[in-house]
Amino acid sequence: MREKELFEYLKRYLTDLRLADDQYSKWDCVSDRHKFLIELKSRRTHYDTLLIEKPKYESLIQRAEAAGYVPLYVNSTPNGVYSFRLNELELNWETNTKNPATSEFSNRLRVEKTVSYIPISKAKVIEYANT
Repeated sequence: MREKELFEYLKRYLTDLRLADDQYSKWDCVSDRHKFLIELKSRRTHYDTLLIEKPKYESLIQRAEAAGYVPLYVNSTPNGVYSFRLNELELNWETNTKNPATSEFSNRLRVEKTVSYIPISKAKVIEYANT
């Protein structure tokens, strides 16, 4: 499932869901009715832990708190869709250089990133028809 498909899937439940005003923002979409500020990620492979970058996390937390919204991190994998309330998690951060610069497979450049790995056991599992 690509991010556009994940957005459309969530829109079935959050009917007021809209894309962020700025395509370069640190979050992808907003539900004003439910007061969610959401970052979407689509993974081609299922992992038991899902990566989040610290700058995205911090920006999402700060913006959500300032607006009185809940910061959500929603990931799709071949096994399902997982939603995390970031403000309810204690994350451990690590800095490493094993991360790809982009998600494009043709770009093999590795860069240093500060990341956390969130166990899917801490997620709310959202049913997905293709799992």
